[in-house]
Amino acid sequence: TLDYAFTDQWYLLTALEYSSKGVKIEIGRSDMNVTAAYLQLPLCAGFKLPINEKFAVLFRLGPYFAYGLHGKSKLGGYEVDTFSKDFAKNFDCGVVFGANLEWQKFSFGLGGESGMVNIMEEGNSKAEIRNFTLSAGYKF
Repeated sequence: TLDYAFTDQWYLLTALEYSSKGVKIEIGRSDMNVTAAYLQLPLCAGFKLPINEKFAVLFRLGPYFAYGLHGKSKLGGYEVDTFSKDFAKNFDCGVVFGANLEWQKFSFGLGGESGMVNIMEEGNSKAEIRNFTLSAGYKF
């Protein structure tokens, strides 16, 4: 990750992330399990609101860009690569948002992402990424 401070309150927050995602879809009496791993680049504006000497809340909002690396989609005994010409596209982008509570060098966050691209190949149902995140970290 990289946090660049323009001022004491305004930041550029970016990272290069390996993100693993998945979903279970009920299809009749069967379940389809889909896994997908992405290389993801968020580019967020951040606004830090100091609470006192030790605590602050950092709000973030901005776009993300992701490329699907690998994954499997299974239905019964049938299995395909998630990122194939018959199932899902590799490219995704959307909006990432959230807030972190910062205490000294520790950070605890809640957030999410909302995809803006139909990730399914033509001939399949429409699907967009919706994700909730929970994080804990230490800043060096």
